[in-house]
Amino acid sequence: TLEQTRPALSTGGETAEGSVDRVLLAQAWASARLEAGLTLRQWAAAVKWHPVHFERVFKRATGQSPMKWLEDRRMQAARQYLSGTAKSVAEVASAVGYADSFYFSRVFRKHFGRAPAKYRKLSFELTPME
Repeated sequence: TLEQTRPALSTGGETAEGSVDRVLLAQAWASARLEAGLTLRQWAAAVKWHPVHFERVFKRATGQSPMKWLEDRRMQAARQYLSGTAKSVAEVASAVGYADSFYFSRVFRKHFGRAPAKYRKLSFELTPME
């Protein structure tokens, strides 16, 4: 039967090194899905941990909660999109996992001190012309 072929679950004897490896795997998994509306539950399930345990171990390993880490990665990606593409703010918001471009703009402003459109304008003004 299916139950007989399923691998045994860990009994919690995972080493600190194994936890770090799993956090790195979780980071890579989320980074590949920045455009998706990820939940903590989905993210924890991807590395086969309970959400509470995942959040605790992730924060211990990185110094940030998983969702704060994800927000920071999304904002870095958004900054690159705004500086390097002609995508609209709404398209950038969607590309980095925000369905609501107004909320995206608010989060972006909190991170970088200016609205996405102003950031783009400033970054083009500061880029040397060839």
